[in-house]
Amino acid sequence: MKIFVDADACPAKKEILEICRRHKVAPIFVANVEIPAIAASSDAQMQIVSADFDAADRWIIDRAQVGDLILTADLLLAQHAARKKVDVINFSGDALTDEIVHDLVARREIQQF
Repeated sequence: MKIFVDADACPAKKEILEICRRHKVAPIFVANVEIPAIAASSDAQMQIVSADFDAADRWIIDRAQVGDLILTADLLLAQHAARKKVDVINFSGDALTDEIVHDLVARREIQQF
């Protein structure tokens, strides 16, 4: 099992590191800039991607497989992952299943009108 963290706007980096340490899993933090605290940690991997729009999302989706976990607040990333049958949770720990994400994306689109 791999844990991918959409790290650009992640408010819980420290907490994720601590929980993963406890469970002996090295999370992969993905961002378009280095996060010094993550890069210096021997308990995690820091993956730097280009600054292109959605580069981190694409990198994660290309590598995530069934049985992996993605942590994100990005609804479109969550939607792509859920459709690949990859488990997704937000930074509050709520599961983002395909049905839930579909409803949230639809609600967001309606609110934009």
